[in-house]
Amino acid sequence: MDQSTLPGEKGSLKSANALADNDVFGRDEICQMHMLMVLLSCLPPNGKVCEMIELALTLPHEPCLARVNPLRDTSFPGLKTWLESFWNQEELTPDEQKLMAWQRSSENMTAVVQELKEAEQQIGLKLALQQMA
Repeated sequence: MDQSTLPGEKGSLKSANALADNDVFGRDEICQMHMLMVLLSCLPPNGKVCEMIELALTLPHEPCLARVNPLRDTSFPGLKTWLESFWNQEELTPDEQKLMAWQRSSENMTAVVQELKEAEQQIGLKLALQQMA
């Protein structure tokens, strides 16, 4: 069996995705989504990263989208300022407040960092920021 073929499938993973092969939506974005799937599947199923993601996914979409501005500075100080301006809003929803309280716990964030580092080590790639052109 070809290494790029999954058990029970006929054919290669390399040619299984017509969108990626034809670059209709962008090969990079499809690869990013696939890598995100792999990264998420390497995380502990009941871990703190999953807990954080579940909390983030319950946030109301519209208020977050209305507040977000493009990140201009990907340096640590620039990212910190951008995140603080995003979350330091006077009118956070109760779900957003819950997520902010959750991330203030050093126990939660220590576990998140450890889980992420272990998953990144396992797949040999680091989740990183890259400024869009």
